[in-house]
Amino acid sequence: MKNFHTEKTSFFATIRSSIENLFLASGINQLSKYFGYAVLYFSFFYGQYIYVNSLVRENYPYQTSEWLINYGSGFVRRGLFGTLFLLFTPDRSWIVWLLFFFQFSLYAAVFVYFAFQLKKRQPNWFLTLIVCSPAAICFSGWDPGAFGRKEVIGFLVLIALAQSIQKNRSSRYEISWLSVGIILYTVGIFTWEPIALLIPSIAYVVYKSPQVTLVFRFRRLLIFLFSAISFAGFLLSSIYHGSSDDVRKICGKLIASGLQGQDLCGGAIYWIGVTLNSGINQVIQSYPGYFVYLPLGMFAMAPYVFTPWLSRHKLYFFWAAGFLAPLFIIALDYGRWISIFMVSSLIVLLAVDEIPNVQNKNMKYIAIGYISVWGIPHSFPGGNDIPIVSLIMIPVKYFTKFTV
Repeated sequence: MKNFHTEKTSFFATIRSSIENLFLASGINQLSKYFGYAVLYFSFFYGQYIYVNSLVRENYPYQTSEWLINYGSGFVRRGLFGTLFLLFTPDRSWIVWLLFFFQFSLYAAVFVYFAFQLKKRQPNWFLTLIVCSPAAICFSGWDPGAFGRKEVIGFLVLIALAQSIQKNRSSRYEISWLSVGIILYTVGIFTWEPIALLIPSIAYVVYKSPQVTLVFRFRRLLIFLFSAISFAGFLLSSIYHGSSDDVRKICGKLIASGLQGQDLCGGAIYWIGVTLNSGINQVIQSYPGYFVYLPLGMFAMAPYVFTPWLSRHKLYFFWAAGFLAPLFIIALDYGRWISIFMVSSLIVLLAVDEIPNVQNKNMKYIAIGYISVWGIPHSFPGGNDIPIVSLIMIPVKYFTKFTV
């Protein structure tokens, strides 16, 4: 009887030990996903936290006025969203909070998309590295001045196209996502015309789509449609660039809508009246300070250099970088331009190719280090100190405040 009891105890102990080992192994295997989720969520909410603090103080950041450009003086570039927003909201000062929740929703959709990419794929530290790269979507968390910007519309267009080319989906599903992409692109072009520079990314997703999809069957028509929208947006933005008189009338429209506050009529609204030559001159005057972005840009691209992705898609990288290159000549937001390239490229590559299998026994440590110890400031005007931005610097900064 004693032997039976001993054997029974040993049996259950073995089962319990096996289950514990199974969950332990599962947790270790899933660690790359959990770490990725934590970084994405922290980046998102940290960016929101800084933004909300500014709104509470009524010290409206640049990215608030950016969305409030409107047709108060007639048609002018970037004014579509602001016009629609003021049209459908009451004349009250609190509508800036409605705008915040709209920006919150747009950025949340992009962050959720990347979290979903981590969830649906096999645990992979390289995938976590590229998704949570400081030059990718987390860029807007470490430097909150980049949070809530209009390029998010372009990211959502690419995500909608990526969803529309999923295999084994119904025609209704494909048409719905494709329609969302076209509508967003149209609104986006007349809200922030540089979105048109994402046309190589759009074309690549379309031409690389599976042959069984509607997108592939109508690929020529779709490329023509997106190109036509891009051309119209760029042409009209050039003709109706804006002037200082337009700035006064745009600002007057905001005041009539009950919006007042420090910097609300500055920032992006002010730049509507600045000529293209002025922007180029500012870039020239910042020489050679902006060269700090060269190593940062190279560091952002480094993960792709060590995978087959760069050679497989070299034509795409060439055209995508070439179309975005003019932004580096006309404005100083070099961190944003690098991030736009990295985020859009990542959405495209995740949509059309498999994740490279990077064989390195230290990949976990490389990924954690790469994600944590560096960042890119969204703008670095010549002569100013480089702001220190990175995941690891945020807790260090707050710890210093409490200890000093």
